[in-house]
Amino acid sequence: MEALRAVFELYPLGARPKPWSYGTSGFRGPGETLISVACRMGPFMAIRCIAAKGPCTGICFTASHNPSGDNGLKQIDVTGEMLPEEWEPYAEAVTNAATSSDCVKSLQDLMEKFAVTADMLKSAVVHLGRDTRPTGIEMTAACKAALEAVGAQVIDYGIVTTPQLHVTVEASADKGADYLSTTVEAFKILYRPSSPQSIPEVLVDCSNGVGSLRMKDFAERLQGVLKLTAVNTDVEIPTILNEKCGADFVQKELKWPTGMQARDSTCCHQVSIDGDADRVVFMVPHSSSPGSLALLDGDRILVLFASYIRSLLDKAGLSLSSRLVVVQTAYANGGSTNYLRDTLRLPVTLVPTGVKYCHAAAKEGAIGIFFEANGHGTVLFSSSFLKMLREDPAPTTAHAQLLALSQLLSQVCGDAITDMLAVEVVLAAFGWTLETWLSLYTDLPSRQLKVTVPDPQRLKTCWDQTRVVSPEALQTEIDQAVKPYAARGPARCFVRPSGTEPIVRVYAEATTREECDALAEEVKLLVTKHLGIK
Repeated sequence: MEALRAVFELYPLGARPKPWSYGTSGFRGPGETLISVACRMGPFMAIRCIAAKGPCTGICFTASHNPSGDNGLKQIDVTGEMLPEEWEPYAEAVTNAATSSDCVKSLQDLMEKFAVTADMLKSAVVHLGRDTRPTGIEMTAACKAALEAVGAQVIDYGIVTTPQLHVTVEASADKGADYLSTTVEAFKILYRPSSPQSIPEVLVDCSNGVGSLRMKDFAERLQGVLKLTAVNTDVEIPTILNEKCGADFVQKELKWPTGMQARDSTCCHQVSIDGDADRVVFMVPHSSSPGSLALLDGDRILVLFASYIRSLLDKAGLSLSSRLVVVQTAYANGGSTNYLRDTLRLPVTLVPTGVKYCHAAAKEGAIGIFFEANGHGTVLFSSSFLKMLREDPAPTTAHAQLLALSQLLSQVCGDAITDMLAVEVVLAAFGWTLETWLSLYTDLPSRQLKVTVPDPQRLKTCWDQTRVVSPEALQTEIDQAVKPYAARGPARCFVRPSGTEPIVRVYAEATTREECDALAEEVKLLVTKHLGIK
């Protein structure tokens, strides 16, 4: 391990106000502070590769929808999915080791725990990829140096979308096909517009990120089938990445991204993806506010996919019971949850905020659909369900469509591009416009607030984060605050502590904007009363 210690000395851990914490899928922060983290996580993922007996693991250097100065590491397990939660503390221990020697010792302890020898590491394979941020170059170099020091094999794909790297690792595990070819083939099977005249132009805001490059690839391969036009594709100027564009900007600001304005939605579908192409939202001109937009977010994509899959199961003569699992977080708009439960008659599973919780819950079903409101999600098909479809002695067209859908949609993570293509498939299949899709239900007015408190971790919630467990009196008072609003229509409010900031987040819904704002403010005062400075 002397060679590895020498590499760690070249990339020392910088000073931080608090230790590194593993987030939804890895570490994130200012780009220049993450070079040592990238260095340390290379050997860590090599150890994981051997411990999990996989063909490979992966690391994508990206900060997704964040500004260009940020960066991060998204760590990919041997299945192509996210790193198992039980390995997150090990990653934190290695990352936060104070010295190079301490870091080597932490890695050696991990190897001993999982019976991994130095010789075994020579057969480990780690796939690397990055988005367009300049610090990704340095992070990749540091990671490769550490991997080479332990003799592991490195496959560097350069600039790729995060979903593409996930699928590449998954394909290594399954000996699967090429990402672009598989996606295009499945789309061509499924996409059936009523006429050539009904095919809209799909105008995609690529947030000046890596999705620009993949969108160009897909536009070429789908020429004559679907017209894809990309805007905000300038990857040569890093500072404009996600700047007034991208899915996160559109969803939070409810504004047209740079380079877009209201267009007739019958001939142009407008879409926005984020900087590493794992989130997607659709936009349509607002019917009562000229120049503004109405948002078709992750909640609405989930409802659309659930409707389509339910219809395919019916056509295939397959029982819906125990087949379809629909997963949301507490931040899903109540309008979407009510539609799923009351109109589609589908049970909804609530999980804590974070795509890793959504993904795990969705895997419990034969078919699992999850989306966060931010546009990150996908549809998962179990291997046993796919086997049943393939071996059914009386297959229908719907059987083939379900199989093709499992090829189109990522089985390991949210993929903005494949999700976008699947939306086009469903709209064409139903003969729906964007306005028809938008009219399925009405969003309840919602409000989010932040409350600064000395110690947000004093607040304890139940598992799905919808109710306070401690202080118990706080939940009692929240219930009392909600009661008069709920008497007049749908209303709810929940609070949860931030894991990264000294704040408690408040989320409220009610039947009118005024009542929603009033409820949020009332609960904000209750949080201050119970958790603020006495």
